[in-house]
Amino acid sequence: MDLRTEATRAAVDWLVFAHEKSQRQGVPAVYHLLGGWSASYPETTGYIAPTMLAVAREWQAPELRDHALDMGKWLLSLQDHNGAFPAGLWTPATKFKPSVFNSGQILFGLIALFRETGDSRYRESGIKCARWLSSVMDDDGAWRRHTYRNIVHTYYARVAWALALAGEVWGYEEALVSAKRNLDFTLRYHDGQGWFEHCAFSKGKNPVLHTFAYLISGLLEGGLILREERFISASRISLERLRDIQAEDGSLPGEIAKDFSGPSYRCLTGIAQTAINWSRYNEHIAWDQRWVDAADRAIDYLVKSQVRLPLARLKGSFAGSSPVWGPYMTFRFPNWAAKFFIDAVLARNGRMQGRGWG
Repeated sequence: MDLRTEATRAAVDWLVFAHEKSQRQGVPAVYHLLGGWSASYPETTGYIAPTMLAVAREWQAPELRDHALDMGKWLLSLQDHNGAFPAGLWTPATKFKPSVFNSGQILFGLIALFRETGDSRYRESGIKCARWLSSVMDDDGAWRRHTYRNIVHTYYARVAWALALAGEVWGYEEALVSAKRNLDFTLRYHDGQGWFEHCAFSKGKNPVLHTFAYLISGLLEGGLILREERFISASRISLERLRDIQAEDGSLPGEIAKDFSGPSYRCLTGIAQTAINWSRYNEHIAWDQRWVDAADRAIDYLVKSQVRLPLARLKGSFAGSSPVWGPYMTFRFPNWAAKFFIDAVLARNGRMQGRGWG
């Protein structure tokens, strides 16, 4: 077994282990070196489900499909009557607070589960979710209500991608219109050189690579669905700038400043997401060996960064930051880091199922 395959299997096993820790009631957000397992995270459970389905098909592993189906059943139980899904971590005692971003990421799971099973519950839930997302969008295409820290974020382009996909899969025109409106809004904050304002978690801060990669994927994948070259071209500029600053070891800065400089720590999640974006651009827009080489270097760096300790709670996981005490998810091992690593390997091998992933 080659190193990438071994690392991918370890990452999948860790996500399965995490899912079992919650009695299959969602996937815990993180393992914290000091606090142990967190509560389950609806947002990332939503987009882990498509990854589990993709790997189940690739490996002919029905048990992974079962995990995805259990994730879907749990998510359906959390949806509000208006179509929204909750913010933050979830326990039975959690007070429901609607979240635009979380709802968008869960929408990816609903779409993938519908495509896999044909179960109308996922279609009904997904359309209800898409309708709510459209209803709380402002006229200029921005989401200002039910957002993280109650501010505008351009990385919500990834929600627009989910809406575009829902519109394409279910023939829901309103979702397509809303997706385009948000991506148009996002382009207002592009400086023409690859950088975007309002892409960080907080005002006045540089974006962590994780959110910057979210934005790029939203433009690239949303642009593909909507057939809008403007969005794809903007993503290309950012991807080229990131390729230019990639270190010899395959890593990238943990945060991205306007001049594409950054700190010395690494955001492993963002590196995996960027590898996905490079591979997807290469596969669907313009083949170039430089995209392939950049993705390969990033994946190889991640393979070397994966936890290999023979501890079930950590083996196969990825820290939020490298070093682990870095500022992004300090001392934490987030489930989404493992998810995006798996996706990066699938994307590099051309194994993503068209535009139906997230």
